[in-house]
Parts: sequence; structure tokens; C-alpha cells
Amino acid sequence: MGVPIKKAQAKKELLDRIKLDSNKLSQALIHPVSEGTFSAVVSFAYNLGFGAAAKVAEKLNSGHSLDNVKDYFMSFIHAGGVVNKSLVKRRKIESSLII
Repeated sequence: MGVPIKKAQAKKELLDRIKLDSNKLSQALIHPVSEGTFSAVVSFAYNLGFGAAAKVAEKLNSGHSLDNVKDYFMSFIHAGGVVNKSLVKRRKIESSLII
């Protein structure tokens, strides 16, 4: 277990990470995307690391359909090799933002 931190510090760290991932994503994308799609990919990056989000950016940059991108999101629903209901729910929410 990590070192406990105050709520204000946790919020600052969260916002710093979102800003960092947003900046990286802005640099990685060569085509404009909707605000919802951008937010979904930033959430994906926060949960899985920017490497996974970079793959999404590659798909978007190379013209993959948004349905293909949603399918990619939905491939990240396993924990310990088993489908995790919470991850399914999270990926569905993120995918719903991709328009």
C-alpha cells in the first residue's frame, strides 16, 4: 500500500496527470477529433498508461473507423485473465464518448 496523501495533493496529482496525458495526446494526433473522443482517450491513458492511448492515436491517425477504436477499447476488460465487470462498465462509458 502506498503512502497516504491529503485530498488536495491527490487532486493536484490527478490534474497534473490529466494535463500531461492531454498534452501527449494533442501531440500524437494528426487529425482533429471530437471533444468526447479526446476525453475518452485521455481517460483510457489515465487507466492504462499512455502507451495504450498512443495505440489509439495511431488508429485514429491511420483512418480506422470509430467503431474499430471502440472495439480496441473493449479489448481491455480483463483482470487476471478474467473478464472484469467493472472494466466492462468503464470501457463502455469511455466508448460511448467516442463520436
